Amino acid sequence: MYELPYDSTDHHRRACRSEGLADILRPRDNPEVFMRTMSVVAVMAALLVAGALAQSESDYQGWMKSNPVNLGSLNKNIAAKDGAAATADAQKLEATFKQVEDFWKKRGGAEDAVNFATKAQTAAAAIAKDISAGNFDQAAADVKSLQSNCGGCHMAHREGSQGSFKIK
Repeated sequence: MYELPYDSTDHHRRACRSEGLADILRPRDNPEVFMRTMSVVAVMAALLVAGALAQSESDYQGWMKSNPVNLGSLNKNIAAKDGAAATADAQKLEATFKQVEDFWKKRGGAEDAVNFATKAQTAAAAIAKDISAGNFDQAAADVKSLQSNCGGCHMAHREGSQGSFKIK
């Protein structure tokens, strides 16, 4: 009769033994498994961060594309002295520039872009305040201040051509 080279009951006991995750990943017991697992975790974390940043850049592009529309509407409504519509436009711009400020803070490395966005928010808030006071001439002047912040940031942080701009 053929004898098995190992004790089958011992093999069964070891195979059925349930180990906790901490036991499996303990580096002193199995450093190869630990390193492999940590590599997978690191790659997954990098992919999540890259995905989040890509989504944020996609959102950013949407905000930038909405600004000319809102700014055009604001100028039209100021010229028509339509206070309610102009105030709504100014508030949209202020909210958009808050998102832009948050984007640049999160991205890091561009304090000037954060400052441009903050100044644009302040200008949009001033426009809304001017309009609510019935001072449409001052609101029109404040629009120029808002636009100068847009231009300064675009010069520093935008590259490409119309329709295919990218963040520097």
